[in-house]
Amino acid sequence: MPVPAAPTPAHYTTLANICSSGNFVFFLGAGVNYAQRQGGSKNYLPTGAELAVKLAQDYGFPDTQTVLNWKTQWQTVKGKLQAAIAAQDWSIVEQAADLASKLVFPNLARVSQFADTMRPPSATTLQEALHNLFSQRYEPTDLHEVLAHIPSLVTSVNRKPIFITTNYDTVLEHALAERNEPFDVVYYREPPNADVPCYRHWKNAHKHFRGEERSFSSTHTEITPLQSYADLPLGADEALRPASDPKCARVIIVKIHGTVAPDAFDESGFVITSDHYVNFLRRVEVSNPLPKFLASRMIHCHFLFLGYGLQDVNILVICQNLWGQRTKKTLNNWAVKVNATEFDEKYWASEEHGKVTMFNCDLTAYAQALKAALPPDPLAVPPTPIS
Repeated sequence: MPVPAAPTPAHYTTLANICSSGNFVFFLGAGVNYAQRQGGSKNYLPTGAELAVKLAQDYGFPDTQTVLNWKTQWQTVKGKLQAAIAAQDWSIVEQAADLASKLVFPNLARVSQFADTMRPPSATTLQEALHNLFSQRYEPTDLHEVLAHIPSLVTSVNRKPIFITTNYDTVLEHALAERNEPFDVVYYREPPNADVPCYRHWKNAHKHFRGEERSFSSTHTEITPLQSYADLPLGADEALRPASDPKCARVIIVKIHGTVAPDAFDESGFVITSDHYVNFLRRVEVSNPLPKFLASRMIHCHFLFLGYGLQDVNILVICQNLWGQRTKKTLNNWAVKVNATEFDEKYWASEEHGKVTMFNCDLTAYAQALKAALPPDPLAVPPTPIS
C-alpha cells in the first residue's frame, strides 16, 4: 500500500507563518526524545522500550531475557513476514503472525505495573526509580531546539504556543529556559483520593529552571474548580505586552501523564502503569478533560502532532472534544510519523478524527527542514555536552 507523502517545502513555509501568530498547539509524544541520537552522547533519554527493559531487569520481570531479546526476535519474524507476503505464501504468513503474537515485547505499562505490584520491600519504589531517572539532565535534540525557538517568533498578538505532551522529562523546559522564554507548566498528578484536584499549575516555571526560584509551595497551585480557574497566562487581548506585564501571555506546557519535579519528589508523578491509565480515565472528565479557559484557547489553534502515533486514548479524549467545539474550518491539523501507513493517512483524514494530514517523515529530518524555514535562531550553536 502507498505510504503518506513527505512534507513539501510549502508545508514548512505555512508552519513558519502560523508560528508567528502564536496560534499553535504542539502535541509531543515519546518520539521527540529520541528523534536524534548522534555525537556519541550517553545523555539522551531512554525510549519507552528501553525503559521497560531497564525496569524488567531491575525488578525481576518474568521472561526478562525474552524482553531483552525482543528486537532480534522481531527482526526475524518481520523478515519472514515480508518474504512470505512478497511470495504470497499465506501459510508462512500465518506461521509468522503466530510467532509474532507470542513475542514478549517490552510493554512499558505491563512491566511498570509488575514493578509497582511485585517490588520486594528492600527495592526502590517505582516512583523513586522514575524520579531518579527523569531528574537527570538530558541532551536536547534538534527538535527540542527548534520548538524552543518558536515562541520568540510570535510578532502579532498577545499569544504564545501551547505544548501538550505525554512525556515526563524536562528537556523542553530546559531548552526554553536557556532562551529566557517565560513559561508555565500544567501537569496531572494522581490524587491520593477522589476529592483532590488532578491538575496543578506551576507558575513561572522558567524561574526554577534558570535557578531563580526554588520554592515549590508558593508556585504550585491546584487547578480548582477546573471549569472556572482563570489564572493561566493565556493572554488577555490582541496587543503585544512586555514580559513583565501580568496580562502577557506565556508559553504553557501541559503534561497530561505527569511530570518529574527535579527538586521536589512529592510533586513528581507518573501515569505509567496499567492502573494509572485506568485511574486517569476514571478521574478526568471526558467531556471537559482540560481547564476550561485552556481548552477555549486551543479550539482556535492549529494542531501539530510530533513523535506520536495518534493511538493514545488519553490524547484522543482531549482532541475529539476540542475538534467538536471548533467553529473555524480553516484550522489545520498535521501529524509527522516515521513509517506512517496508508491506514494512518486515511483514518486520521476523516472528519470524525480531526481531518489530520499525515506525513511520513523522520523527526530529525523534519526538525532540520523546519529550522531552515524559520527565521535564524540566535542561540543555534552546537550544544555543550552535559557532564
